[in-house]
Amino acid sequence: MAALSWHSLKLRLPLLIVVLFLGGLWALAGFANYQLRHDMRHQIERQQRSVAALAAQALEHTLQERQAILLRVARHFAPVLEHAPEQLNRPATDFRALRQPFGEVLSTPDSTQLGLVVLQQLFNGGTFVTNAQGLALTSFPPHILRTGNDYGGESFIQAALAGRSVVSAPFIETGTPVVVLAVPIWGSSGQPIGVLAGVLDLSRPNFLSRIEQQAYGEQGTFFIADVATQTVLAANQPQRVMERLPPLGSNPVVDALAQGQFAQVEYDNQGQAWLVALQPITQAHWMVVISLPLDEALAPIDSVNQTITLAAVLVSVLAALAIAWRLHHELRPLAATTRTLSAMVRNGGRLQRIALPKQTEVRDMVQVFNHLVSEVEARQQAEREAAAHIDRLTSTDALTGLPNRQAFVDILAQVQAQCVAGHGLGALLYLDVDDFQSVNDTLGHEAGDAFLTALAQRIRQLLPPGAVVARPSGDEFLVLISQLPPQWGDAALHTERLAAALLHALEQPLAFAHTTQHCSVSIGIVVFGGATHEPPMELLRKVDLALHQAKNTGPGSILFYEAQMQAQVTTRARLQHDLREALQQESFCLHYQPQINAAGQVVGVEALVRWISKKHGFISPAEFIPLAEKTGLILPLGRWILHTACTQLAQWARQPQRQGLSMAVNVSAGQFQQSNFVEQVREVLQETGAPAHQLKLELTESAMVEDMDAVVARMQALRQLGVRFSIDDFGTGFSSLAYLKRLPLDQLKIDQGFVRDCLEDHNDASIAQTVIALGHSLGLEVIAEGVETAAHQAALQSWGCRFFQGYGISKPLPAQALEAFLTTHAAVAASATTAPLPPG
Repeated sequence: MAALSWHSLKLRLPLLIVVLFLGGLWALAGFANYQLRHDMRHQIERQQRSVAALAAQALEHTLQERQAILLRVARHFAPVLEHAPEQLNRPATDFRALRQPFGEVLSTPDSTQLGLVVLQQLFNGGTFVTNAQGLALTSFPPHILRTGNDYGGESFIQAALAGRSVVSAPFIETGTPVVVLAVPIWGSSGQPIGVLAGVLDLSRPNFLSRIEQQAYGEQGTFFIADVATQTVLAANQPQRVMERLPPLGSNPVVDALAQGQFAQVEYDNQGQAWLVALQPITQAHWMVVISLPLDEALAPIDSVNQTITLAAVLVSVLAALAIAWRLHHELRPLAATTRTLSAMVRNGGRLQRIALPKQTEVRDMVQVFNHLVSEVEARQQAEREAAAHIDRLTSTDALTGLPNRQAFVDILAQVQAQCVAGHGLGALLYLDVDDFQSVNDTLGHEAGDAFLTALAQRIRQLLPPGAVVARPSGDEFLVLISQLPPQWGDAALHTERLAAALLHALEQPLAFAHTTQHCSVSIGIVVFGGATHEPPMELLRKVDLALHQAKNTGPGSILFYEAQMQAQVTTRARLQHDLREALQQESFCLHYQPQINAAGQVVGVEALVRWISKKHGFISPAEFIPLAEKTGLILPLGRWILHTACTQLAQWARQPQRQGLSMAVNVSAGQFQQSNFVEQVREVLQETGAPAHQLKLELTESAMVEDMDAVVARMQALRQLGVRFSIDDFGTGFSSLAYLKRLPLDQLKIDQGFVRDCLEDHNDASIAQTVIALGHSLGLEVIAEGVETAAHQAALQSWGCRFFQGYGISKPLPAQALEAFLTTHAAVAASATTAPLPPG
């Protein structure tokens, strides 16, 4: 065979083909190496981003769950912190002080203990509660001593008091690195009244400690840092916890961290390239940081480059064919599962369980998915049950099972809207048990609760279908009636009949707690509807006003709301305000009504208070005296009257022609029953210099029915001072010879009601004669008030009465007019009056 020449096509062509093939193969291998390294790098970067994002998402969810639990617990702390904060000042070992707030975290048979365990597991550094000033009122567990600490200057407390749920920056608390989750405790006014804070001890295992088990390559690092303080919170190298990162500008990773946004950077660290992914945790202003040396990341690629280059074509072709066929066969179940899941997403339907395939790996994945679906369904069911339970707690009265006030307001708004839309009428009834306090006082509060429960059952049984009954508070019940007759008169009549039926039925003996009790209620009513819409709270205000007026009328009363009730309330409130101003400005004055004897001589006067308002002119005592007694203003008013009258009496004592005059001053029951009343009278006598034996205190019989021994002791003490006593309006109360005999009295005053008609009414005349005879038999003076005519005086005098007072003699006179009257009418001489009483 001839040797092949270099110029031979047989040689050159095969060589060219070989060179081209080998060149193409090496070029392909080089390109594959470059592309593989490039793709691998991008894959690693995506992996870093995914791992960082998943870690950040998990931590974000964990923080949200803990803040949600804190917020739920904070809602239960609100009423305690707002109305009874002293309960939180009990020792932290007092489990009952924390039972209600912590006990509502979970709904289990032993929710209180489990709730405490959950909070302790969630916050390994404990929890504490502060007030609106940041002062810690209580903490748990007890051995972590935070109670009494002032956290008011901490930024996380200030942020929580501003209404935000916050995660604090890491800081050192008593030598321990901690992070605090703080949420506001909202008050009934809609403003934060305190803070509930959970503490994570970074030096002990916590939910961030899972980072320590994370491995990312041989040299890779995995840590979480606080953006604001540039501090490491957790890392796969535990010794880095609380490590401060390098200053800004010294490291691109630190610079990216300071911006607090997602970033992926490459930087050179002492000649070694590193890939770093940063993912923010917005809930806490933290950052997840994952880093890996680029050489380590690409090391597997470098080790197989030569093999890939030598066997690229053959192995790639064979492997591609084999893998393609096998993958197609193996991944059919996975593809089918993926299509099913994609269909759920596209159709927007709820997650459903998937049938299990035969292929083992895909079967395991489907089983996990089905388990997750079951977990989601169970959690959704638990959330629905919890929401229903919370709704029952917030809308139902715990004692009777009836709707509470808030739920009733919502129902009332719905019924009212229906009435307005259909021009129908409804009625609102407000029931209040008369003298319910006696049930609690005599039988105890447990029996009182049983009584209210039995009463609620009876009311429900008596109401027509569609009626709603609620218990807003205490011994009160609200009844809502709809679908009344369309005419206002018919609706009112129907409602009145229902109220009367309720009244009658509730008066029947009520069995409860192994006893029976009669019950009386007062009922206020308001009819609403038609074309007029009123806010529910306005209707409740009106029916409450009607109930108040019904209770003032007397037990067992039924009263409809009328517009003049509001006018009366407004007038009464204005009068009360003016009365307080008049007391402060001493705008009152005294008028004096003369008292004479049978010879026509003036023996004394009765001091009567008068009020001439700058705004309203003369105001009758019959109008403002009862208001003063009800509001307690009668006490300062009575002292002013006593002081002013004694001042006048002291002036007369210095005038020989007036020394014989006595001064009668009315004393209310509330004023007389004050424990220091004797001291008040002594001080007034000392301050004014008035002669005590000329002062006569007029008491009504109502001032003596409470504690007879105390009344007698108080009167005896005043008799020691020389003060005299008169029973005012005698015969109108519960007169008793037994107490008349015990009381150190000087005078009986016949009520003007008996005097006025004694000439025409035989009964009044008999009563007046009896009082006169009784007074004489007891050695007491008898004076008749309300003497309008000379005939009245003559008749009374013929029956033995020796002293008289009334408009037939003189009307009440101001001090100046009284002086003129005394000038024209002879006053009894000082020697003719009763001398000062001996002590006792």
